[in-house]
Amino acid sequence: MGRWQVHPAWVYAYLRITGVQPAVRESWDSLIGRIVESFFESRPTSCTPIQSAMWFHIGHRTDESQGDWDIDYAGLFLEACEKIGAAI
Repeated sequence: MGRWQVHPAWVYAYLRITGVQPAVRESWDSLIGRIVESFFESRPTSCTPIQSAMWFHIGHRTDESQGDWDIDYAGLFLEACEKIGAAI
């Protein structure tokens, strides 16, 4: 859905979880951006950046020891972080 590439079901779920409400005349891009920001701002401090990205990607918390960890996605995330010099 838009540049955020989120599923409409995720948007619906996180609207309910975060309590973010659309503003009158707000664009979809702006609304989804606020939901995504709220998702990442509310993550536990024990959750590493790659675990947060995987949570967003898969839809629930997981870690490297779990069978649902997407190794290809993790590799792409790490490559992107290296390109921009982000600390992970």
